[in-house]
Amino acid sequence: MTSRSRTRVFAAALGLALALGGTTVAHAMPASQPGAHVSARPMAQEYFWDWSDGYNKLGRTFKKSDYGSAGLLPHLIVSAEPASPRHAVVLKYYEAGAWHTESTKNTNSAGKASLNFNPWCNAAHTKWCDGSWKYKVTIAGLNKTFTVKFSSK
Repeated sequence: MTSRSRTRVFAAALGLALALGGTTVAHAMPASQPGAHVSARPMAQEYFWDWSDGYNKLGRTFKKSDYGSAGLLPHLIVSAEPASPRHAVVLKYYEAGAWHTESTKNTNSAGKASLNFNPWCNAAHTKWCDGSWKYKVTIAGLNKTFTVKFSSK
């Protein structure tokens, strides 16, 4: 784990929890026979997010004057530990009463998926959006919501 803040999402065999930072998760333990010694327990699946540029908060602002083009925007990197099984990761934004898919990726063999943001407000990609949008990232049936602001200035 790096020194940056990371959001953790844990899934244990007996339940699911969504938390920020150092929350403890109960691990599922097999029932043991009397006198049996259990030396290992199943590892809970953990999920993390990081920005590709090292920014350490989930919500943020993308100004056109800072990035210039959509291709230069940082990516949201979602990680699953352990890396197996692979997971679908979906990034959606909320607009006009409905969730719309922005980016979908599968975690790779290292357990990582890099999700892109689209700042354009028209199909021709000539008008950078202005305003705030509610986003959610989904992995293994768990959601994390946050806000992204786009500014054409």
